[in-house]
Amino acid sequence: MSLVLIISLSCAAGAEIPVSQELHHRCLSELRDTLEKGEEFIKVHAAESLLWTGHPDQVREVFFNEPQEVPKYRIGVWRVLAQAALNAAERREYEDRILAVLLDPKAPDRLHAAETLGKLGVTSRDPEVLRLAKEETGPFQAMVRWVLANSGNEQDEAALAELLASPDAYTRGCAAYALRFFKTMRPATAEKLNAAADKEPADSAWRTHVLSARYLHANAAGRPALRNALLGYLASGDTGQKREACAALGRVPNPEDIPLLTPLLDDPDRDARAGAAEAVLLIERGLKK
Repeated sequence: MSLVLIISLSCAAGAEIPVSQELHHRCLSELRDTLEKGEEFIKVHAAESLLWTGHPDQVREVFFNEPQEVPKYRIGVWRVLAQAALNAAERREYEDRILAVLLDPKAPDRLHAAETLGKLGVTSRDPEVLRLAKEETGPFQAMVRWVLANSGNEQDEAALAELLASPDAYTRGCAAYALRFFKTMRPATAEKLNAAADKEPADSAWRTHVLSARYLHANAAGRPALRNALLGYLASGDTGQKREACAALGRVPNPEDIPLLTPLLDDPDRDARAGAAEAVLLIERGLKK
């Protein structure tokens, strides 16, 4: 059955499509199984999905026992523990560890540290952060500018948005990815994001990230075309693209997306399956609010 036909049938069913108890348990089981058996960042993704969908389970306990000395992966471990923290002081402890890595010129995982600080909403105006934001290039610069932009400062946001016009697709994708996490953005930033989405080549590996950010910040009239573009990646994208499409779709609860996400639970890639499971559970949760 073609994707277009599936979309048409799901639209006809509309709001009658619930997340059945069976589907709910299947998604939850997929995430719990990945938490147990997934490797490194696949395990991190599953842990975050459980936290974000209101099923903390044994996430904190599991990650207390994960190695915290392995470069790159240690950042993922601390990222999960920060989000699973029992209080603000405990969360700050892990955020400070991650910031220390970003500030360490010899650390091999500074890019990962910057991305994680961005995701956690942490900001810093340490002289080294300011230097990196100005002098670095590429994805690393985008991630560091994300950390600065978490301040809410207009100039910091503009500096991040500036990278949406980078000649490097990876850098554009990272800048858009950062903006996906923003709850709101200034009109000038939205204008640059929209322009970037219109210009991103159809065969760009990072087009999904630009579209997902635009989708989350679009008005109701602008969402249908973006939604259809994202749905296409569920079938044709690589794992990263599938996960990004799932992340966007899950955060704009639409019951019509449930039957389109469900087939991805049979994907051969564990990370893709977990992304679909998260999206279904987020939609379910969003529709209940």
